[in-house]
Amino acid sequence: MLSMTGYGTGIAELGRGRLIVAVRAGNHRFLEVLVRFPPEIANQAWTSEAVIRRLAERGRIEVTARFEGAIGGEPVIDLERARTAYRSLVVFRDELSPGEPVPLHLLSSVPGLFTMTEAPDAEQVRRAVEQATEQELCDAAARAD
Repeated sequence: MLSMTGYGTGIAELGRGRLIVAVRAGNHRFLEVLVRFPPEIANQAWTSEAVIRRLAERGRIEVTARFEGAIGGEPVIDLERARTAYRSLVVFRDELSPGEPVPLHLLSSVPGLFTMTEAPDAEQVRRAVEQATEQELCDAAARAD
């Protein structure tokens, strides 16, 4: 079990990018863990916390994560959804101001219009979080020695 103060980083490949997990640990009588992950993987914060609780004895440990590169595939537009949204905008325009142009940039605010291809599955994300967290704890422990 680790008891440490310091900082460390862990890196795991994820998709065509990588996940970077950073830890900052301070002295504390008990084990207090605070995890902040980006919204895309917020549901995996428990994985990082579980690794820390398994390997650390005590301390106030703050964990953050970020991505570098593309973790998913390429964005793809849902053409049918775009057509439907545009037709709805045209109908609405015709009620308010017939003949006015309907700018295409309005479609950018339609929820779910773009999806990502080849996004990593939940198990790939969990393994990357676990690997990066273990690596960053070892890095932080080495710096503390």
